[in-house]
Amino acid sequence: MGEEVNAQVWLAISGAIIRARSPKVKSWWCLPASCNVGDKVYFYCPRAVSRRWHGIHSLYQVVETSVEKIENASYMCVGCSFESKKVPLKFYEIELVETYKMPLPAKALKENMKLRQLRCVKLNFQRTTFLIPEKQADVISCLLADSN
Repeated sequence: MGEEVNAQVWLAISGAIIRARSPKVKSWWCLPASCNVGDKVYFYCPRAVSRRWHGIHSLYQVVETSVEKIENASYMCVGCSFESKKVPLKFYEIELVETYKMPLPAKALKENMKLRQLRCVKLNFQRTTFLIPEKQADVISCLLADSN
């Protein structure tokens, strides 16, 4: 893995519970084509999927950006991320950094003065991925550290 330069932080909305058991477990995910090795990806589970794991429940890091073929993938990586412009998605290999015992729920994001203005909160988590600005990513990190 190369040196982290200007790593971005993303929030991925998962329609299934993604719960790796130990760090360094590798998986894959569809992320905006603007992702780079070293980018961080928080995973958010909607309440409708799981009440227990609802909220931001884990942190992954992008470790490979040129994943061409995903074995056992039952669907293609389709869709777009809408940040300042429409950005296509592609497959990325990701590695688990941390799983949180106490997820950070949507309510905590909506109640926090610095986080309530995030695009993901304003859109009620109704997209697949969101870019999280550095200052708000730091707030999320602190809230997760405080509750875990």
